[in-house]
Amino acid sequence: MPATIYVPSSRPDTPSNAPGHILTQSSSTATNAFKSDSTLRTVDALVRQRAISYPEDHIVSYPRSGIDFIDYNLRELDVFAWRAANRYAQYVPARKSSQEKPRVVALLGLSNFEYLITLLALTKLGHTVLLVSTRITVEAVESLINATSAATIIADKRHSNTAKAVQGLVPSLQLLDIVDRAVFEYSIEAHGDTQLDTQLDAEIETQNIAFIIHSSGKPSTEPYFD
Repeated sequence: MPATIYVPSSRPDTPSNAPGHILTQSSSTATNAFKSDSTLRTVDALVRQRAISYPEDHIVSYPRSGIDFIDYNLRELDVFAWRAANRYAQYVPARKSSQEKPRVVALLGLSNFEYLITLLALTKLGHTVLLVSTRITVEAVESLINATSAATIIADKRHSNTAKAVQGLVPSLQLLDIVDRAVFEYSIEAHGDTQLDTQLDAEIETQNIAFIIHSSGKPSTEPYFD
């Protein structure tokens, strides 16, 4: 039996001035559902493939309050990332082709559900994500921004002052707030395609860096790993 193909429904309370992003089923979606793992070339391709093949499989749990957890499946993870990606694309658009160098986007915040969805959303847009430790100094963050040529930093409210201080040292740095859960977490009722990078060459994309992780274990500037 063919794997189920899905698409998120339009959010009922979407602001009237928000850009419309309605997914429709494409012929490529059904084809992609049957591709083997050996054909997958990007993180997003892997997420989409798993979401299509095993939509109801539990993949992550996040606390609602105390020890009360919400379980999320692969379909929800992929669709939530698609919704968040459309919001971020207003400020950091998807690359137009694989000839365009990936933008490095720094991510500064707690490792919560919004953080995870943002991480996946940025991969949908074809960008490289710099995961910045919340324990390092402003000067250390600045050093990482400069070392990786990051053009944008996305921060949660708790670390917005740090991000603003870094922006003061690097005036060209674009500062964005991490997306709120209300933007992406609502019911999924329709079926379709969540791919946003059809314009990119998957073979070329395998040569690009998906994640850069700062892992010094102390408030210093070195090392970082990609």
